[in-house]
Amino acid sequence: MSSCEIPAEFRSFFTPAQAEELAAQFRISDADGSGSIDEKEFRALLARMGLPISAAEADALVSSIDVDGDGLLDFRELVQMVVRLQKGDAKLAALKKFVETLDTTPVALLEREAVKFGLQVVYQVLENEEETPVTLDADPPASYQMQLDLLGKVCGPTGRETVKASGKTTREAKFRAAEAALVKIKKLQPGLAVEPGELPLEWERWMFGNIERGVSAKKLMQTLAQKGFLLTGNVQLMQRISTRASSYRLRTKVRLDGVLSSGSR
Repeated sequence: MSSCEIPAEFRSFFTPAQAEELAAQFRISDADGSGSIDEKEFRALLARMGLPISAAEADALVSSIDVDGDGLLDFRELVQMVVRLQKGDAKLAALKKFVETLDTTPVALLEREAVKFGLQVVYQVLENEEETPVTLDADPPASYQMQLDLLGKVCGPTGRETVKASGKTTREAKFRAAEAALVKIKKLQPGLAVEPGELPLEWERWMFGNIERGVSAKKLMQTLAQKGFLLTGNVQLMQRISTRASSYRLRTKVRLDGVLSSGSR
């Protein structure tokens, strides 16, 4: 097993994008390739992820996370830290946003959108068009090019949409390709991949979740129509949508009446 591979017993706690981002952040921190990071490198890792902490906080956290007590953190210990966070460990409260940060990379966002659209995402590093001799002291390429393919019925007759992007590292190129794919995916029509009247579970959750946030059911239906979903023939679903919207309006009114009543006393 490589030093940056999620141990088998913990894989169920990670999405592929989370695992990849955690490994990438660990490699960046482990600049000397020793397989472990010290307290200073751990603080730098957290700062990159938008979680700056003091030296005292870092010392306390490392003590809590450092399973073998050597004062350093290896990748397995970092993985165990994330698992503890997902289980709500109070000792790691200062890092509660760590997992959220893993979920907000372009790759993670694309991963979630692809599920909603029923798409497969395939990344491929492209070779430089001009072949150059490789020597032992050759410099690494100035940039890398990444091709990203979206595969699925919603991609039209070919079943494929392709984007390309470049970056100074493969990680940067992959992020840029994912960002470009997120723009393209917004223009796709996932409704074309299902039967009229059918609304996949991911989109149903999106629908009812937005109703609970106060978004107009009419506006949401218009958005679904733009996405290619034909729902008017699904009487049962339309009734559920109407009932949920009415329930939300009633609950909102009751809360508002309660606030006004309290204020008038």
